[in-house]
Amino acid sequence: MRRDPGDSRSNNALGLLLLRQGQFERAENHFRMAIERMTRHNPNPVDGEAYFNLGQSLRYQGRLDEAYDAFYKATWNGAMQGCGFLALGQTAGLKGNFAAAAEFASLALARQYHNQQARLLKITALRRLGQKGEARAEIELAVSQDPLDFGALYEQVLLGGDKQQTQRVFDLMRDEAHNYLELAWDYGQAGFFNEASDLLAEYIRRFEGERFVNPMVYYDAGYYYLQAGNAAAARKWFGRGAIARPDGCFPHRLESILVLRAVLNENPADARAAYYLGNLWYGKRQYDLATQSWERSCQLDEAFATVHRNLGLAYYNRRQDRTGALNHYQRAFDLDQTDARVLLELDQLKKKLGIDIVTRLDYLRCYQPLVMKRDDLCVEYITLLNLTGFYQEALELMRQRQFHPWEGGEGKVTGAWATALTELAKQELVKGHGATAVDYLDQALTWPENLGEGKLAGHHEQDIYYYMALACRMSGRSNETNKWLVSAPA
Repeated sequence: MRRDPGDSRSNNALGLLLLRQGQFERAENHFRMAIERMTRHNPNPVDGEAYFNLGQSLRYQGRLDEAYDAFYKATWNGAMQGCGFLALGQTAGLKGNFAAAAEFASLALARQYHNQQARLLKITALRRLGQKGEARAEIELAVSQDPLDFGALYEQVLLGGDKQQTQRVFDLMRDEAHNYLELAWDYGQAGFFNEASDLLAEYIRRFEGERFVNPMVYYDAGYYYLQAGNAAAARKWFGRGAIARPDGCFPHRLESILVLRAVLNENPADARAAYYLGNLWYGKRQYDLATQSWERSCQLDEAFATVHRNLGLAYYNRRQDRTGALNHYQRAFDLDQTDARVLLELDQLKKKLGIDIVTRLDYLRCYQPLVMKRDDLCVEYITLLNLTGFYQEALELMRQRQFHPWEGGEGKVTGAWATALTELAKQELVKGHGATAVDYLDQALTWPENLGEGKLAGHHEQDIYYYMALACRMSGRSNETNKWLVSAPA
């Protein structure tokens, strides 16, 4: 780009990167620059991808007329006709022209016969136009190609399916919220907002009170009601989403940016929506936008522990604000002292900030039952015990606990085991108790099964061999001394 700011390939690639990160306006600029270069000598470029991508960026901005033109131009290129005609059909549906939507869906299927998304668009448009016989024929064709086509099966229900058939469709969707959300978006991006909102409302009706309902189900339902012109219903679902449990809600779809922006526009005091939007931006590597969203959420609800934890991460990793990171992490743990993960991360932050080991150990001692809930946190606690000279306490903890191997934790538990026993042996050597030292060092060389790890070939234990030689000499086992000394430099 520095060598040639107008290079079409680079601009298209950079535009795609920005589009996938939710930067629709910036992506548009790069797609237009790519098109300008590609059409400098010929109004019909050999590749229509940049036009299609431009249409996507415009559609996300709500500029449907411009998007329609870009998608149409993309179909000049045969490789882009399948997705281009589908996008045109969806755009026509958003404008309320269902006849055009069905026609474009047919053109998309002519290029990509097994495009089930285009098939669903055609089925729904035909049903909306009252052409139920043609819609049923398309449903039979869709199901013959894919017996698990949720969209076609749900359309069968909308065309007059009985209760048993309705239950079968929902059983096939496995009661999984993301299946409902994806199908709802297939409807929503083609302008079928009532179908989308009703589908999500049905999911909520079936499962609310029985299980955790992802807050995005409420928000998406409200968004589709809003797009359909039912502001009262939208506010109702937005309100339900604001008080839903936030556990595990990490939206990632670009469409969720539109949803959450609409929520915050309707209800600027929704702290959870700002938090979810921050999660989405962070996942897209838009760190400044993520931090701003989390800060907004924190201002609206200062007592929400998780947003403080997220701000701690963002402040340390992205802003290099060490003090701010520590303050937010401390606040996160103060608000929820049952979260062992946050306690681990708080201690790791203190470690990076150079806080002395005695202070860290004293703090963890105050929450020892919580420390015992996680292997990694327990190992860090044991390491601090070793570093501060509490070897016997560290040893007892390791003897009592069943550890489980985890990636990145290789050698930590066994290293702490060898350290504790070696240091205890050294103390016995200072006292002149050679036999006791030998006993400790024998244990250091043998890893019990509860540590969850075995020795690999070539594992180095020369320090233990050296102290074993000293212990043998002190305890009168001189015949073994040379054996350990010979082993030590190996």
